[in-house]
Amino acid sequence: MLIKSLIVTTFILLSSVAVPVFSQEGGPQAKIENRTDGRFVIDVTLHTADEIEALLTRAEELYESGNNKNNGVKYTRVGIALVLHGDEIKLFDKKSYKKYKKIVDKAAKLDANNVIEIKICSTKMKALGLEEKDMPPFAEIVPFGPDEVDNLVKKGYLYL
Repeated sequence: MLIKSLIVTTFILLSSVAVPVFSQEGGPQAKIENRTDGRFVIDVTLHTADEIEALLTRAEELYESGNNKNNGVKYTRVGIALVLHGDEIKLFDKKSYKKYKKIVDKAAKLDANNVIEIKICSTKMKALGLEEKDMPPFAEIVPFGPDEVDNLVKKGYLYL
């Protein structure tokens, strides 16, 4: 229940903060934009495939709504870093691709469009018996997930 609550809270925050931050210059959202440079970091551990898929779908919706020609807004990037350092890393194992193809393909598309960055904890990967070669090429391998979250926050990412 706590995880679902966190995901719902994240979606609400992304819905209410991300769209104005990326679509306006100045105005009431300027402080947030200046402080975070329009980037968010989501610390992901122990999420199910459905929860990861829902998170990716929400990021995709934000990107697509921002690139809708009818609203006159064009995002160059949404700027969401997903730092994975739990069992959800197994979703991205190349051996699991057939089972989680939809999730991995969506993550690859969002990464290619500069909507998200997938960062995978090397320490947890090794604990799960996985190696870098087991991960998709778009995933960035980082030494330790919690440290990466801290580094991103120091660089101006807003922690969600």
